[in-house]
Amino acid sequence: MSLMWKWRLPVKAGAIPSRLQKRLIMMLNKVVLVANVLLVLVPNIVNAQAQVSQSEIARQLLQADRDERGRALALAQSIGAQGIDSELREALISALENEGNLHAQLRREEIGPLENPVLIAKLTNLVAEFLDPRSIPALAGALDVSSLVTFALANFGEQAAQPILDVAAGVDDASAVSGALIILRLMVEGAEESLRQIEEAAVPLR
Repeated sequence: MSLMWKWRLPVKAGAIPSRLQKRLIMMLNKVVLVANVLLVLVPNIVNAQAQVSQSEIARQLLQADRDERGRALALAQSIGAQGIDSELREALISALENEGNLHAQLRREEIGPLENPVLIAKLTNLVAEFLDPRSIPALAGALDVSSLVTFALANFGEQAAQPILDVAAGVDDASAVSGALIILRLMVEGAEESLRQIEEAAVPLR
């Protein structure tokens, strides 16, 4: 699309445009020229952003500085959990593990305030959507960060129990311990419900 025309002020036949009219015509034509340039450049910029590979996003999550990590995570969120490939998924899980370690050091007052304190929450919410058993240790390290962690880990069942116990035993934080107990209780309740369903299904076979 292009604005391929020049602006002309209506002038009576035979009349000579005034100096002011000429300046106005020149200014409006410049506006049209700038609009044409923007129509060409803006789609190219948008396309360039869309073409950032998931491999590059993964690299930025693990190697870039704070601001680039934030932008990379935003791009991953825009793709959505279902559209993320295995390489980027692994990078997101690793990034969450890294942030979880920093979060643990912060709880122990071994380090000062985090550069990007909201990054761990955003990572947690996205990683929890994967329902990937490989993410269990990373999610366990974010017990007190998001309510999504509670349900995600509980859904993993018995395989998540030991990592949760390890994290809870290694922290002196009431919210993390409370979160671990809630998850373990949900696991037990889920196991009891599954057992009840199995028993009910077995009744007609007796």
